[in-house]
Amino acid sequence: MRDGLLAMPAAAAPTCAACEQPILTGGVVTFGESAKYHEHCFRCTGCKAALPLSGVHAKGNRPYCAACWTANFAERCAACTKPFEARQRIVVFNGRKLHPECLRCAGPCGKCLGSVDGGGTFVQKDGRPYCPACHAEAFAPRCAACQQPITGGAKYVVHRGRKLHRGCFACGACGVSLAGAEHYEHDGVQYCAEDYRSLF
Repeated sequence: MRDGLLAMPAAAAPTCAACEQPILTGGVVTFGESAKYHEHCFRCTGCKAALPLSGVHAKGNRPYCAACWTANFAERCAACTKPFEARQRIVVFNGRKLHPECLRCAGPCGKCLGSVDGGGTFVQKDGRPYCPACHAEAFAPRCAACQQPITGGAKYVVHRGRKLHRGCFACGACGVSLAGAEHYEHDGVQYCAEDYRSLF
């Protein structure tokens, strides 16, 4: 006490969060809510590289460079397990996050279904994605005449329990479609009314 005044202690120097020494000289870097660092101690927690003063990633109030943060903490693709980069497009299929190039047809073509220029149209079957062609090849009913898939909204005819493309349900003589037309059968072959009368 001097001249009736209390002596005030000097403000305590902040302690560096990295080296735990007081920051007495040089610049102070404040990171997060309260962590203080010597400028030369402000380094990536992972690789120990010097960090810029902005654009630093945080985890548990510790600083990380972009590469270490991505390698250790970024979400990963459910297919390839590689991390998603910052601002990278992600597709979600069945609740799983994927790189666009990792969403592929489960059929034999393996075509990319997630990229904008890779198609983007697919059909889901049993929790797996298929391009329309592979889905039709594997799951669509087959025409009893040509054995090709009856796809999408294609109209077909059911004759004696067999599915046929409308074009495949044709007259055995002239080939005209018999779908919705008068027709007759002779020895297991279908004929339009005109050909049946002229032939038999």
